[in-house]
Amino acid sequence: ESSSEKQTLIIQQSLELAVRHHNEGRLSEAGSIFLQILQVDPNQPVALHLLGVIAHQAGKSDAAVDLITRALAIKPNYVEAHNNLGAALQDLGKLDEAAECYRASLQIQPGDAEIRHLLAACIGGLPDAAPDQYVSKMFDEYAGRFDRHLTEILQFKVPQMLRDAVGRLAGGKEGLRILDLGCGTGLCGPHFRDMASALIGVDLSPRMIEKARERGIYDDLIVGDITEPLRGEKGAFDLILASDVFVYVGNLDQVFAGCRDTLRGEGIFAFSTEHAEGDSYILRPSARFAHSAAYIKRMAAAHGFSVEISDEVILRTEHKMPVTGEIFALRRKDEAPLARRPAGGG
Repeated sequence: ESSSEKQTLIIQQSLELAVRHHNEGRLSEAGSIFLQILQVDPNQPVALHLLGVIAHQAGKSDAAVDLITRALAIKPNYVEAHNNLGAALQDLGKLDEAAECYRASLQIQPGDAEIRHLLAACIGGLPDAAPDQYVSKMFDEYAGRFDRHLTEILQFKVPQMLRDAVGRLAGGKEGLRILDLGCGTGLCGPHFRDMASALIGVDLSPRMIEKARERGIYDDLIVGDITEPLRGEKGAFDLILASDVFVYVGNLDQVFAGCRDTLRGEGIFAFSTEHAEGDSYILRPSARFAHSAAYIKRMAAAHGFSVEISDEVILRTEHKMPVTGEIFALRRKDEAPLARRPAGGG
């Protein structure tokens, strides 16, 4: 074979190795290989694009925009590059330019629910929830570095705060059947294992569930939508948790209805939300939902819960800025709610 064919083969093999490193969270190894590839072929679009993604993940959004723009100049129909350029521009607060990237993506893939969600975040749309496929894909890609990123870099303390709130309500109760909605890698598990006779987690991302399984803390783990276990046996649980989950669900009507049915007696529903003003919920430019305390209280009243704890907290640090939110602990009222009516965002 010719030397150019050999070079093409070496680049291809290097690309595959770098992409694997990237997907598994070994970003510095991936970045080094991408740089080597670009020394040989400065116009390799995948290397340019993913080096841009790594720059974005490292908080270097300007560098990300430059690299991904170069990739798109070479490969204009590169959907992932349009999306990641949009994400970097969103982080820079350039929402109009980000929206153009998502519109360019939709020209190539018109039916893509993920891209529609990201576009809605830029232009002030208000869907009911983030698409399952978007959440599942994002967390499958994130699973390898999720724990370290959340606890060390974002200073994420929501599981501890939920345990504190539940402890104030339930005291030293043990033998509880606990459902962890959107359990991710199982960060809540260690904080609640001592209270549980059964600890069950559910998450959309298969790779996150794999990581949770490695902890050996859960009695059962389910890959699926958070509403799946809520459609199961009535009165099956004493405590339902949702740590940093409702940032992907705007309209909480179905979730509250499901939790009401799935909890028994005066069971507890404890969760975190990002803070919004007003009396409804919003989709932020970050493509995450935020809920006002008034909205949560309205949902609670409509579905037969009493709001026992509502703490204003700092959920995490992002771009060196605190992200504010609330920790709620609700108690299921034994009597049925006055009216089972839709309690949407309007």
